[in-house]
Amino acid sequence: MRRATWVRNLAVDAVCRQLDGGSLELHGGTPPPTCEARVTLPPLATLAFAVPAFAPAVDGRAEAHPLPAAWATGRGAVTWFRARTPDGRVVYDGRVGTDAGADMVVNLDNVTPQASVSLAGLTYGEGDGDVWR
Repeated sequence: MRRATWVRNLAVDAVCRQLDGGSLELHGGTPPPTCEARVTLPPLATLAFAVPAFAPAVDGRAEAHPLPAAWATGRGAVTWFRARTPDGRVVYDGRVGTDAGADMVVNLDNVTPQASVSLAGLTYGEGDGDVWR
C-alpha cells in the first residue's frame, strides 16, 4: 500500500503536534523493545521541545525547531532517545548518532555530568509512501 504525500504530511504533522512543549530524553544502553516498555534508568540528558515542536511536514518529513541546549545529568554513551508529550506519554523512540544516518544527530556521543548537550538536527518522517508490515 502507498499513501499520497499529502496524507503522509497529515500523519507526520499529527504526530509532531503531540510533542509541542514536550521533552526529548537521551539514553544510553540498549533501547527497550517497544515504546510502551518501561525504562528504569534515568536519561543522560533531557531537552525541551519548542511550541510548536516541528515545522510543517514537507514530502512526509518534518524538521524540529531548535531545542535549547541542556546540561547532562548522567555519564555514558548516548545511543537512543525517547520523545514525550508534555504530560510524559511516549510518542516515539529513535537511534542517536553523530552522522546523518541516525534518527537524531547529536554534537557528541558520550556525555559527562554538566556537559552541554545540543542537537544538530532532528527529523520525524513517514516512509516514502510504503507502509511496512
